[in-house]
Amino acid sequence: MTWRRIKLYLIGVGLGLILCLILFKGRTFDACSPTGRVTEQVSLMKTYAIDSVLLAKMATINLSVDTLRVRLANGTVDFNRSQAQKEPCREYLIKFDHSGKQLEAYVKVCVADSTATLLYLEGM
Repeated sequence: MTWRRIKLYLIGVGLGLILCLILFKGRTFDACSPTGRVTEQVSLMKTYAIDSVLLAKMATINLSVDTLRVRLANGTVDFNRSQAQKEPCREYLIKFDHSGKQLEAYVKVCVADSTATLLYLEGM
């Protein structure tokens, strides 16, 4: 009797796994992680406020605002050096790769007015 229950259980689990593989084929679950949520939020901001000094620095390393948006979306967030609980605008340190060089961007994200302000950009 016990082996029959175990077999039925394993058949059910196997069918469930196959069904999940079929339904979720090709999906990534990056947005489920804290880093994924932050980078998605930063990439979806409507406006980016960047100081003229930082714009000049970005021009020297061939980094446009659109490229910065893509790089920030694919970067990793360093929560130890970020201020994720700051109100009303949170600040995140995002590390990303551009032209084979590691860069760090400190971004202030204001969800209320949908703006992201680049506070500094440093090479590692």
